[in-house]
Amino acid sequence: MRANADRADDAARARDFDQILIDEGVYREQVPITRHGTPWEANSLLLFRAVPGKAVYLLGSDPFEADWETVADGTYRAQLPASLFGDETYNPYERSCVVDEPGIARLSDC
Repeated sequence: MRANADRADDAARARDFDQILIDEGVYREQVPITRHGTPWEANSLLLFRAVPGKAVYLLGSDPFEADWETVADGTYRAQLPASLFGDETYNPYERSCVVDEPGIARLSDC
């Protein structure tokens, strides 16, 4: 795959048996895959792989700069910015278990 804007185009053009090579980097965007081969035909599935010798990271996360606070030895916490979750996006951390002290947990409406 080439530059950022081309990845979705590459995936859309892919056909059964194609290999899509991904160059080194960290990729966080969504790329819709509309073709996927046939499970009953050997090797017909699309194959996404890194260019040999390159490090590729496909992440489903959004980066954010956290203000980490030490809770206990080896335990930290940080508030997630609301900007990570849109109006229509589910925030799984909206209600969560919070550890204020080792061994003591409580529900939070962060």
